[in-house]
Amino acid sequence: MNQHLLKVKLTPAEYQAITANLVDVEPPSRATDYWRGIPDYLVARCPLCNATYTAKLDTYSLKYWLQPIYGRAIFRRHAQAINCSHFVVVHHFINLNGVMPTELEYKTLGCEVPHVIPVFVPDDVESYTVMHALPICRVEGGRFVPRYSLYMITYYSEDPALLIKRRWQISSSEVMFVSRGLVKKESWDLPRWVRAGKLQWLDPESLGLPLRTGPVEAFPYVNIQGHKENTNIYRNGKWQDWSFLGRLKWLIRGE
Repeated sequence: MNQHLLKVKLTPAEYQAITANLVDVEPPSRATDYWRGIPDYLVARCPLCNATYTAKLDTYSLKYWLQPIYGRAIFRRHAQAINCSHFVVVHHFINLNGVMPTELEYKTLGCEVPHVIPVFVPDDVESYTVMHALPICRVEGGRFVPRYSLYMITYYSEDPALLIKRRWQISSSEVMFVSRGLVKKESWDLPRWVRAGKLQWLDPESLGLPLRTGPVEAFPYVNIQGHKENTNIYRNGKWQDWSFLGRLKWLIRGE
């Protein structure tokens, strides 16, 4: 997805050498060579003030990506610049595009299919969401090959604090994007949100990635397939249900 937007600052050999013994990329002071080689990307533009949201994103591999939890960052909180007061939360989705990440033994990635969370785009408060997508690679034959898709949905509002308060009133769970009540049936219908004027996107085919608001026929992110469950994880070549019942079955089988 949007392979022409991919940025490369390291060779595959350099990346593999830097990350060979690197367990985590935080604190950044212990991974200076790593962060020096991670490219900056435009994530979104605020529909209210046009401020840019940029972040360092590791599009070289899946190795250090985390499942979205609190909505404060896409990759790492210290490696981004939101640049405006209208930001509410950001939600990312990693879609494997049907490719098993055999370069990894275990990975918790969560939902593959992007959706809108209605509580953050109500009709009574001016609010919008902005979508963008980038490829994530893996090393094959000594080359970075785009295999996976990173979808990013950033929420903006005139009153972010009010929307966050409403979100906590729905559920007391500490986990932002897997709480009951946040995702509804209509959440998955992205063209519906475009028609409603709530979902905008960065135009991947235009210089500078300007915001687009329509027409809905031009919206590039439709019919995205994949796992919708947040409780699934990748483990040893297959998806595994990590819900309560899934874990119980896993323990009974002794896998």
